[in-house]
Amino acid sequence: NKFSAADQEKYSVAVIFADYYSTQKQYKKAIECLNAVKNDKDPRVKRNRYFKICDYYLRSNNGKKALEYYRKAKGAVKDKWRVPGYEHRIKELHPEATF
Repeated sequence: NKFSAADQEKYSVAVIFADYYSTQKQYKKAIECLNAVKNDKDPRVKRNRYFKICDYYLRSNNGKKALEYYRKAKGAVKDKWRVPGYEHRIKELHPEATF
């Protein structure tokens, strides 16, 4: 259940562009790059992508959207993995957030 070479290349390119836009503080463009990836075959890759999008929403002070992607990330892989720093920041921006 792994990425094909073509999928891996597309994902890598999307991450490179997202990281570039992030360094320019163009979080909306960074998020668009990561959301262009549609077929994560590996749930851990999907989780990482969603956590990255969550981070970009936190950096742009959008707690509600950050919470949405945090939940998507947690749902991608059924385990107990959490990011307390993200949860704390989401609560600051979106006080009614529940995890």
